[in-house]
Amino acid sequence: MNRPDVYVQSDIDFPRLLLASNREPFRVIRDANGEVSRCERSMGGLTSALCPVLERCDGVWVSWNPNALSTDDDDLIREQHGDGIPFPTIQVGLRKSEIKGYYNGFCNRALWPLCHTVLRCVTPRLDYWQDFRTVNDRFADVIASRSKKYDVLWIHDYHLMLVPAAMRRRIDPRHRIGYFHHVPFPNVRVLKAFPWHRQLIKGILGADAIGFHTPEYASNFIECCQELLGCDTRSEPGTIHHGKYGTIVRVRPIGVDAQSFAMIANQRDVQDDAIQIRRKIRCERLVLSVDRLDYTKGILERVEAIRALFARIPQCRGIVTFVQVAVPTRTDVPEYPQYRAKVEAAIDELNGEFGHGDWKPFIYRTEPMKRRELVAHYLAADVACITPLADGMNLVASEYCASRTDGDGVLVLSSQAGAATTLGEHAVCVDMRKQEGVVTGILRALTMSESERALRMGRLRSIVMKNTTDTWLKSCLDDIMHPEPADAEQLAALVKIGHARQGHDGGRVRAGAPKSRHATHSSSMAKRAPAGNAPPH
Repeated sequence: MNRPDVYVQSDIDFPRLLLASNREPFRVIRDANGEVSRCERSMGGLTSALCPVLERCDGVWVSWNPNALSTDDDDLIREQHGDGIPFPTIQVGLRKSEIKGYYNGFCNRALWPLCHTVLRCVTPRLDYWQDFRTVNDRFADVIASRSKKYDVLWIHDYHLMLVPAAMRRRIDPRHRIGYFHHVPFPNVRVLKAFPWHRQLIKGILGADAIGFHTPEYASNFIECCQELLGCDTRSEPGTIHHGKYGTIVRVRPIGVDAQSFAMIANQRDVQDDAIQIRRKIRCERLVLSVDRLDYTKGILERVEAIRALFARIPQCRGIVTFVQVAVPTRTDVPEYPQYRAKVEAAIDELNGEFGHGDWKPFIYRTEPMKRRELVAHYLAADVACITPLADGMNLVASEYCASRTDGDGVLVLSSQAGAATTLGEHAVCVDMRKQEGVVTGILRALTMSESERALRMGRLRSIVMKNTTDTWLKSCLDDIMHPEPADAEQLAALVKIGHARQGHDGGRVRAGAPKSRHATHSSSMAKRAPAGNAPPH
């Protein structure tokens, strides 16, 4: 068996990796006759990072297949390999009613707004919860049926929060299980009000190692385990002791395939495309934002800040153009078409109030861009304005910096984005809750001197080129396979967050905490607690 490059120093073969996520890694395109015409890799950092590893270690990817709808249990699982897919993929089909309850319901109308603390959008319905449990159990059954002795199991994101504990009831205890949470994790005050908070936390604690993007998210989870489940989180910092078992919690900010973006940016035809973008827009200064059309991305608030900018600083009119790429998402969830209508109405008002002649202050497009076109826009933009209201990480910020091989450009970054923990020191950070600060931050970026731009971008690129998907992947797999006591940097980050939240010494960790190995999880883990009653809907 081959080993991934990140483990070439290992003395033993790397175990097979069995990965599970909601999103499938490949999309098979068929012609009118049903024959496979091509296979496309799904966009996203997770797919880019893990596909090469799964290919090298004979891995398997388990995911939801949106096209597999059936009323026959035997048809709910489909395995694909070949046709351009380099490793086996197991596609879990959902019935239409389950898609409504599990995905559109519990994932997108309950967990997504809960994790991003958009509480007005949280809809905790009992039928949604029941479908969520059913689908998570189905994923666990499929993984268990495909897993082999000593496989490493890696579960990804909030869609599958119950799967780690469900796996413990189904598999050999020698399996190592990891879980990575790619979105923010709410604080104890917010999570406590959610009806099924205990089941969600217990579900994640089925893992041997849990990863988060920022110290704040990790600290929130640790505090929730302590306050809501009574777990021991202090005797060994960075480890949650529950019963006789221990689960480590680590901060592992994901990166991008920085070298790939840099290579594209250095291509002459891409640089020529960037020049053409500037000529077509006909502006002296271009500010770019790239988002999914989601209420957590702060697009509406950004438009209002831009409107305030043009109202207060007339000199910007006709000089500065804002380009917004906002790709629609979750169109079957009612809040999203409603949000899109509000955004587009605000953009129309902005352009109607300040546009003149051939100049439009705000250019809006909803079509997704291929990577080459995206990099050309990164090169064309004087400023990248990445300002979500809340975000697990936001890789657009890193992509912009990786693409600026010319050493120019300014990053305006929301302090509410996870990326601010790694890039915030050298970006222009703004608080999206304060419009005046957003306006000031954009102005500062637009008027920054060439020498300061070069200094900041150089430091940003140094961070991005070091913290890549490869380094993230190696750290995460090390945590799962070879858990070690938290290092000084991890402890310092968690302690700092804990002290800032508590304002006293109650959460201080002991300097002499024991560095012990934890007992492995057992298949006799307590059964899942019954669902509570949901509040009226």
